[in-house]
Amino acid sequence: MDLPYHRTGLLDPFLDRVGFGQVGDAVVITLGSISKLPNIPSYVYPYDGQKDVGIAFYGNEIPNPLEKFKVSKTGYVITYSPASWKDGEFESAIIRDSKGNNIDFFAEPGAIVHLYPKKELEYGETYTVTVKYGNHNYTWSFTTKQRPSSSQPKEDDNKIDLSLGKQYVDFRPDAYWSENMVWAIQKGLIAGFEERNPKTGKVEKLLKPADPLTEAQFLTILFRYSESSELLMTPAKDDKWWASKTYVLAEKLKLPTKGSHGNRKAADAPVTVKY
Repeated sequence: MDLPYHRTGLLDPFLDRVGFGQVGDAVVITLGSISKLPNIPSYVYPYDGQKDVGIAFYGNEIPNPLEKFKVSKTGYVITYSPASWKDGEFESAIIRDSKGNNIDFFAEPGAIVHLYPKKELEYGETYTVTVKYGNHNYTWSFTTKQRPSSSQPKEDDNKIDLSLGKQYVDFRPDAYWSENMVWAIQKGLIAGFEERNPKTGKVEKLLKPADPLTEAQFLTILFRYSESSELLMTPAKDDKWWASKTYVLAEKLKLPTKGSHGNRKAADAPVTVKY
């Protein structure tokens, strides 16, 4: 919902069919409809009275809407869809904060209108938006989330649930590495392996805790932790190699590596540490 083009599909008033599929880290949602509903009202997002709204948009969508404006980030995107596209065209819009100050924005007009505030929105602020579309004016308000607290995290925030490890046949809850592995699973940094277990002959989920950590694995964990959005949006150079995105991103960030698309042997070699 934070991405304007994805949001548009999810808010489609005619939507009555959703298909969902996942393979590894790739998720696909297919939307469709078999009926056309009469008298659809206009709709907006954030919706009228919504609270805890985000303050910014960083362009992490394909295609990236911000490229046309030649910026890397904007305030949280505001969407307006008219009741009928036959009512006219987008005329104008106004965004104001609670003090009555006008907020500058980029406009992406069309059948559905997206407004991109030029600066990040303020925390804990109420904004009022007015859109003129043809002969219709629509006004609504929403409030952004409060500034994150700098206080210490709650005890439950870092609680390790060892039961997550039970899905892996080689997980040992009493091992010295068990909490570290589960923490990485909780954070989405590792997913283990799904392959034929030579001991049972069955396709099972494995962690392989005794195997050495390769450069490709280490870089992938690092990027999932520090550059998760960038890694997700990075196109693979070779769709048949699981670490392709990792090395494309490493090259983009000018991070020196031993492995590469041309040297996968080094990518699959264990990481070594020099003191």
